[in-house]
Amino acid sequence: MDIPYNLIHKLEDEYGSLALVPDNNLVLKNIRKDFYESEKRPVEIEVTKLVNSGYSVSEIAIKLNFSQSKIKSLVKQLGLEVKPYFKYVAINRKNGQKIYSKYFNKYRKITHQPLKFFDSAKLYLNKKGYDFKKLRYAIRFSELNIGDQYLDKNNIYTKC
Repeated sequence: MDIPYNLIHKLEDEYGSLALVPDNNLVLKNIRKDFYESEKRPVEIEVTKLVNSGYSVSEIAIKLNFSQSKIKSLVKQLGLEVKPYFKYVAINRKNGQKIYSKYFNKYRKITHQPLKFFDSAKLYLNKKGYDFKKLRYAIRFSELNIGDQYLDKNNIYTKC
């Protein structure tokens, strides 16, 4: 947005300072309206919505027809955090607690064993009291229930 300096200077000349301009002044109202409306463009609104829904950068880029670098830049500029999607779930047999992960080898946080194969992950998790399975389709962060846990960046997090 181009800043309307001529209108701002006119208000400053008339009132001495922008702080002294009454809130009901039409020129000031229009400046504020233009500024706040242009502050977030439609693409930024859409990116925010998609990130909060759990879409990945590549999915957003495809959906909005932008490059991945452009989407990464917007995500960083907007201060957003892209949440992972999940392909695996370990379910505690005692309490039913679900722990999701994008990669089966992340479950080494629970097993304390190196996990190079799905079957080894299943075996070690079974010994720790978990049923382990690969999901038919990946699920997004937004689909997790409150209280479900997930593995990301070598830590276990709980969805609030």
